[in-house]
Amino acid sequence: MLEYIPVLLFAFFMSLAAVHDLAALRIPNFVPAGLALGFLAAALLTGVSFPTIGAHLLVGFLMLIFGFTLFALKVMGGGDGKLLAAAALWFGPGTILVSFLFHVALFGGVLAVSLIFFRRIPLPSMVHNQKWLMRLHDADVGMPYALAIAAGGFFVFPESLFFS
Repeated sequence: MLEYIPVLLFAFFMSLAAVHDLAALRIPNFVPAGLALGFLAAALLTGVSFPTIGAHLLVGFLMLIFGFTLFALKVMGGGDGKLLAAAALWFGPGTILVSFLFHVALFGGVLAVSLIFFRRIPLPSMVHNQKWLMRLHDADVGMPYALAIAAGGFFVFPESLFFS
């Protein structure tokens, strides 16, 4: 039964981040915090060694610096940077982290191209009362990058130390 807790925690917080970002272009702080604390709880409950936990924490910290740098350069939102770091905790050092980042970038590219096309088509008047959809359609607004981060995370999670 304990083996399902990591999968459920990861899926819950990543899905929550994607939904919040899609609906409001904002990721509440409790989401990446919950994802980070969920990692610690899952690691302790499943018997991950302390050196391995430490390596994962180091990766998370380095990814947080990377995310803050992207935010400072106006490449990514602050919530996206925090989510990227919290998700990286689950993957730790090694090829799985590289795979995660590659897939986030890949899904981010698909998302960007999709949004470009979506924003070029006129929306029918019957959806004009849907604020989230109108915001998503606005070319002057950013994109909900948590969708790409979640997709990348879901894609590589089966390779993680929590999946068996």
